[in-house]
Amino acid sequence: TPEQQAKKIKTLISELIQNQKVASQDIAVLVFDDKKDLYYQAFQRVGNPAGAAWSFESLWVHSTVLVDTARRFKGLEASIIILCGLEHANLERDRELLYVSLSRARSRLFLAGSREIFESIVKERLP
Repeated sequence: TPEQQAKKIKTLISELIQNQKVASQDIAVLVFDDKKDLYYQAFQRVGNPAGAAWSFESLWVHSTVLVDTARRFKGLEASIIILCGLEHANLERDRELLYVSLSRARSRLFLAGSREIFESIVKERLP
């Protein structure tokens, strides 16, 4: 669910900022699902990650972590990308967007979701 993903992502981001000393503005959370508002609300409900605040659709605001949609982030990149909201993706229809989303990270890419969605992405990408 969006709530479960938001909690795990908040924990991951807090770890990256506090223990690995990653600058919050180097992290972007991309929502793949068309129902972005469900995810945005879930991030608001779980609260801010340690050492930062959420920035919804506002690029590179100091001391914030960007939360945006995969579609809006096309052509941009960040050091760390966390991709969520893949459960309802139509991998056949959204193949190009999936590729673009997976290639936005300069350094590290994290995927949030179920094992089944990861397996379907791997099957889709490999012959």
